[in-house]
Amino acid sequence: MKIYVYLVLYTLFSHQPHPMFGVSGHKWNLKDPNELAPRDKVLEHFQSFVDENIPATFEFRGKTNYVSTSGGDLSTAVDSSATKTVTLQSLDTKDQYQVEARHVLVSRGINYEGHGTVQTDKKADGSTSKVEISVNDLPSVCAEKSEGKKRAFVIIGGGKTGTDSAVYLHDNKGEKDEVYLVTGQPKVFFVRETVAGSYPNSWTLPSITDNLWYIIKDYEGDNAPEVIKNLRKSGILHSLGDDETAVTFNWGVLGQDEKSKVESVCSEIIQNDYVQGYALQKGEHIVQLSSGNKLQLDHDEVFLVNCRSALHMKEESPFLRDVHPIRPDGNPKPNPIPNSNPHTLTLP
Repeated sequence: MKIYVYLVLYTLFSHQPHPMFGVSGHKWNLKDPNELAPRDKVLEHFQSFVDENIPATFEFRGKTNYVSTSGGDLSTAVDSSATKTVTLQSLDTKDQYQVEARHVLVSRGINYEGHGTVQTDKKADGSTSKVEISVNDLPSVCAEKSEGKKRAFVIIGGGKTGTDSAVYLHDNKGEKDEVYLVTGQPKVFFVRETVAGSYPNSWTLPSITDNLWYIIKDYEGDNAPEVIKNLRKSGILHSLGDDETAVTFNWGVLGQDEKSKVESVCSEIIQNDYVQGYALQKGEHIVQLSSGNKLQLDHDEVFLVNCRSALHMKEESPFLRDVHPIRPDGNPKPNPIPNSNPHTLTLP
């Protein structure tokens, strides 16, 4: 009986109407928007997109890591100035091989352009704009010869893009450069090794859906800290510095090696605080924090790396407005995230 109830609840709460799946703009062949499409219909929908929109010469290369590119600058999303040699690695054999390409499209988080800005940041006074850079600028800034200069990178935001930026700086910063991370609300992340596993995936390892089941089963709308605490104990979630106060969860995934790189490269990780302003006073760079504390930096150059929330401040996000998380037809809306909208918020 318990197994039967488990399966019924799992189906009711985890399966969404078919419009929740698919490719934006590619129409389904199902008319009722509330119909629950079975697995074969979902796969059929994706296959129809491939058949109708992608050239026959296009090749999907799964279980493959990108290693490097020679012959072109990848600091921009697309560079077609010259033929490039792209090195790839098979995750099955660990062997590396090369392909020739005229275009290399960089679709990693480091090139994402949808972040909040100093203009939309209600905690900022606007004075940081003179020293702020985009995450997209990091490759070119790191590639510049610092000529012995001591530089400081202050990352604004400790979400997925902020941690990605810290990892990038760990691998590419100058010898004398220092990194500071101002996280905003302390956040928890999925442990990549737990929810994603390693290649080849084994049927004995829990899938990401199996791990999500614990959230679906235990979350009651007002107990996010308790659920997150239990998920941390289970090794499904973790946070920078293992901060036990972190309860904001935006579905980011952070591997143990990434977490270690962030913690080792940062001279200081400032949790639960926000960058408010910037001033240069008598040769000293002052980064004012909303708590009243300051970062006083005697570096030759200071860069504030904009990794603010892609939600453009929670109060204004169309995903997090004060709307009921359940649709009139009884189906949950796409974003009832624990501890991030008015119906689930339990801590400031």
